[in-house]
Formats: sequence, C-alpha cells, structure tokens
Amino acid sequence: MSISAVIFFMVAANTGAHLASGDNLRVGVQESNLGTCAGKPYSIWKEVCCDDGTVRMAGGPNMQCCGEEVFDPRLKSCCNGTVEPEAGLSCCGSTAYSPISSTCCQGKVTTDVSEMVSDCCETEAYNPISWVCCKNRLHPRRPHIKCCDTESFNSKTQLCCGPLSSRTVIAKLSEHHSCCGTTSFDQRTEYCTSAAQKQSRPTVFPVDVSGNLQGLPSIPTNLDHQGSCDRIGDAFKSYSLDSVFNPKTERCCVNQISHSGQSYCAGMICCEGNLTSTTGLFQWKCCGAVGYDPREHICCAGQISEKWPGETQCCGVKPYSVLDPEKLCCNGVLLEDDRGLEGWECAESRPYCPTRETRCGSVTYPEPGRYCCGHEAYNPGRELCCAGHRLPLGRGKVCCGAQAYYPNSKLKCCSGHLHRLVGPSRVDAVCCGTHLIADPSREDCCASFQMQLPYPKQAGFSCCREFYYNTSQYSCCAGHLRSLGATGVRQGEQRGHCEILNLDNLKNKELCKAEAYMGTVVSIAVKAISRRVVVKKVLRISMSQKVTPLNSITLDLDHCSCPPLAEGRLYLWIKQGPSFAFSDLSPPESLVHTLLSICLRSKN
Repeated sequence: MSISAVIFFMVAANTGAHLASGDNLRVGVQESNLGTCAGKPYSIWKEVCCDDGTVRMAGGPNMQCCGEEVFDPRLKSCCNGTVEPEAGLSCCGSTAYSPISSTCCQGKVTTDVSEMVSDCCETEAYNPISWVCCKNRLHPRRPHIKCCDTESFNSKTQLCCGPLSSRTVIAKLSEHHSCCGTTSFDQRTEYCTSAAQKQSRPTVFPVDVSGNLQGLPSIPTNLDHQGSCDRIGDAFKSYSLDSVFNPKTERCCVNQISHSGQSYCAGMICCEGNLTSTTGLFQWKCCGAVGYDPREHICCAGQISEKWPGETQCCGVKPYSVLDPEKLCCNGVLLEDDRGLEGWECAESRPYCPTRETRCGSVTYPEPGRYCCGHEAYNPGRELCCAGHRLPLGRGKVCCGAQAYYPNSKLKCCSGHLHRLVGPSRVDAVCCGTHLIADPSREDCCASFQMQLPYPKQAGFSCCREFYYNTSQYSCCAGHLRSLGATGVRQGEQRGHCEILNLDNLKNKELCKAEAYMGTVVSIAVKAISRRVVVKKVLRISMSQKVTPLNSITLDLDHCSCPPLAEGRLYLWIKQGPSFAFSDLSPPESLVHTLLSICLRSKN
C-alpha cells in the first residue's frame, strides 16, 4: 500500500524523577515519613524544609519554599523570593521570564527571542542564524561574514589585518593573499618576515624524500627496539612521534592528560595511562586508573573491594549477593538488616513492605493496596490524578499538566500548560509547545520532534526544524540548513510535503474526517528529491472508532520538506490532502485513546 503525502504530529511528554535516600529499616509509618531539616526532624507529608533550614507548614513532598511562602512548582514559579503565577519560568536577576519565548543576558530580558536557540551579545539577545556578534556589536548575518574586532567583513573579498589592539579591514586582492602587518601579500610570490616586512623572493625549505624539512633531525627508522616509549625530543613533537616502542614484545601506555608514554611488557596492565604490576597480562582488569585481579577482587563504581563467594553484583560502591536475604539494593544504596529483608521492595531509595503498607513517592501509608498519585494516595473512582496532583473528578474533566479543566472555547491546553483565551482572536489561537500564539498572523511556530519555538513573523523567513532562517541566504532540506547554492539542496515540492503539528491544535471536525496511521519505520531510501519510507506494524485508526491492523505501508515523501525520520521509531501520521503530518511517538503514549476521545467529545 502506498500513500503519496503525510503530516507528522508532535506529542510532548514530560517526565520527572525525584530521588530520595534512606536506610532506616523496621520502623513505623510515622518514623518513615520523617525527614531531616538542618539536623532536626520534620514531617515530609505536612511540612517543607527550606534551604535556610526553616520548616514551614502547609507543605508536602511536592512543595518548595520561596521567600516566606510555600508553592507548588508544577503550578507556579519562584523568582528572587517572589511566587510567580505561571509554572516553568526562569529568573533574570529579579525578573521572571519564559525561556521558551525570551532570553536573559547579563540581567536583561529580551523578548521574542527564545533562550533555546539564542545567544548573547553583551546584554542583547539575538538569533545567531540571522545575526553575528562582533565583541559587543550586532551585525546582520551575510554569506562569508566574520568579525574584525567590533566590525564585520566578507572573508571572501576582504582581510582583517593588523595587531589585535587595532585590527583593520582591507581588500583581499586574490584567494592567495594573506595579512602581513596592516597590509597584504601574495603567498605565491612573497613571504612575510616576523618584522612584517615583505620580501620580493620567498625563502624555500627543500623537502627530502622522507618528508622532513632539511635542517631538522631525521626520524629514527630502526624501530626494532627503542627500550621505552617516553618522549624522544622536541624535534618530533610536531610530527606526533613523541614515543617509540617495540610492537612485537611491548605495548605503549599513554597518559591522555600529560600525553606521555611508557612501554610495558607481560606482567603489567595499563589503566588510564597508569601501570600496575600483575601476575599475567591478560588476567587482570582495570578499575579506573588501577589494575586488579577479578578472581580476588571486584570493582564497584571505581572502588576495589575484596571478593567474597556469591558477591558478584554491585550496589553503588559496595559488592553484594542478590540471594542474600539480609540485603536490599535501592538505587545504589545497600540496605542491610540481620532480621531479614525478604518480601521488602524499593520505592525510590527507601524500602517498604508491600504486605503491610503502601509507598507513594516519599510518603508511606499504613494500609497496603492503596492507589498512588505522585506522593499522595487517592481514590480513582472519585478523584483525578494529573501529573501527580490529586484533584476532584468530574464528568468530562481532563488533565492539562498538573491542572484539571473542562474543555471549552475559553481554555486551551498546550503541552501541559493551561491558557485562558481572551478577545475575538481566541478562535485562531494555536499552541507552540507550551507557548500560546494568540494571533498566528503575528507569530510563526517552528517545530521539530523535540522542540517547538515561537518567533515574531518576518517577511522572507521560514522554519527549519525549530530554527527561523532568512530564505534569501539559506535553504532547508530534511531539517538541515544549507547556504543557497549548495549542491543537492532545494526547497520541497507539494507532492509528499510534510509538516509537524501539535496535537493540541487539531480541530475536532478536521480530525474526525481523517484517518490516522501509527507504525514503526523499518527502512528509508533517499533518491534525488524523493524519500521512500517503509513502515511496519501499522494501525489504521478510523475516527469512527475503528482500528485496523496492517502489515506494512510505503510512504512516498518529498525529501527536503519532510523532517528526518529514524529507523526503529514509532510515528503517527495523518493524511491531509497532498500533505502529511507526523508525530514521533517514541516512547508511545496512548494516542489511539487520545484521538478517539477528541472525536467522542465533539459528538457529545
């Protein structure tokens, strides 16, 4: 089966991990829910430990301190001791800003330039695809542009000459001209002395048959045995021959930091440039920079320990046996209890007994079999779990990050961030990652499978993955920017044209008329302007609630306009006329449920 055009949808999944450590065993639930704050115990379930060692109430495992307040970082941000009403913000001095749409440079915030792709020129942020910073001055980027102190110049037609304290731009008379002081010279007929004076005839250094410049010591040719592989003289450093050894009877141990070498024979082992005496060349192994005998010792995280029978595994820096009933390894922390740990399991870095209790994140509950929502126990029949946040359940209510809402025309969820739509343009508002573009006529969204970034709309500019570029200087092919005129580069055609769209932007009525496909890319063939992609283990998802398995599909795509696809990864695509929209689903989410739910809600 062949399909001539496709659109790839992006689905963003943010996961987080919270790691704790603890080794208290055989304690009650109350004690296991205690933490230490500046040497004093506190309840991790009801309180929060601040960086200054104070304990504040109305806390919990998800809460953090901000000045005199406590806040939930899934819903708000903290900047300079002040709680900001939006999550995911960064601080620029005392100012909160979104790195998705702004950049901080030396305490100054520049809007409309995402920190994900920008650079700083002193206090000004800029897009390095469109501008170049020469010390503290910005210049429009042009072909072959380089910096000459604070000025820019064309390296094809100009030279930047003179001492570092007073560089000057002069004309480049030919491709063979180079700088000589503040002037230029022709390297074919002239040479420049250290005094920066031009001579009419160059000095020629003849080269002998061995490739050495005459006047330098020759490289030794008798390499049968040199006795060591230490440095043998500065004359050979430029030739990368700073050591010699006999490869028939020796090996060379090179220190990657000092770049010095030592020769060694059987009975020694080289570990990170250091030699260790052994009982046999091939019996020992390396543990960092030290050699060891694996029959008598074991290496765990760079530390050598005596090897005891059965202790073949590592837990952090300690060896242990997985069959030892008195030991339990939790995230690199080895727990030991002479009363036995059989039946115990790990939750993060702390142990618990699932037959007597429930462990949710860092909190222990005295009853077994409870459902967890982050650090909290909850009732899935009465509550909704949104990103580890327990919320009241309601008919039709869905999650948006750590918040729950009823989908309607006044709210829009963008990759886990809930936005309130205002004004007459709310119908046209679209998501760009977590950012909301209220007016698409003023902003463009440039997207890759990994990132979506907003840019102020500019005439003559287009997107190449998450980058915004000037089409008069560059072209984009398969997600890569190339200078105009580069061979094999051209803009994509309409047949098999591709886009990357955010699933949050799909209109119900548009989606429910289409058929979606989901499958794994197994082979890609590129020829000239076309790309043929073989996809297997395909599911055809009809928005009439029908899912049909297919063996394989071959997609005929326009190579330049379509994003790079990777073999072995799972993608979702929907045909929209002559085009395709793709989304990378690796690791996969429950997209079948998501797609069908959108249509089901529109019917209701």
